[in-house]
Amino acid sequence: MNDEPRDYNGLIKHFQTINAANVTNTVNVLLTLTVGVIAFAVNILVNSKGPLNAYAGDWLIASFVLLFLDAFVGITILFTRLEDYRRTIQSAVISRDNPGLVNDEKLIKTARTLKRTANLLNRATNVLLYVQPALFLAGFMCLAVSVFITNAGKLS
Repeated sequence: MNDEPRDYNGLIKHFQTINAANVTNTVNVLLTLTVGVIAFAVNILVNSKGPLNAYAGDWLIASFVLLFLDAFVGITILFTRLEDYRRTIQSAVISRDNPGLVNDEKLIKTARTLKRTANLLNRATNVLLYVQPALFLAGFMCLAVSVFITNAGKLS
């Protein structure tokens, strides 16, 4: 058995870095897929031979709404994460510049505000990380239904 002490703080920082990179990659992949699916839906509209069936049109509009919301959520996630990182850096600077016990009420209030804001941004990001794929799946499914309605005769 290994008797060397483990660097748990180092492990935590390591996995936080991996987690941050994975979140960024996930958001970017979903944004890319969303833009691709929107382009496909626009292509359907541009290349349609005539007006879409009313039901197919409704599903296509629902798809556009959901996919544009998805793109908006993805971009919002990127900005909430950036702001969260800014607050975290500001907190680290305060800790670095004031290593001992702090009695300055203004500094304590600033630190509490930073912590509260960072927690809110982090919570918003975490919620939006689940909303983004849900919107993508719903938008993609609406588009698929529209395509199936439009091309139902070709399936027989």
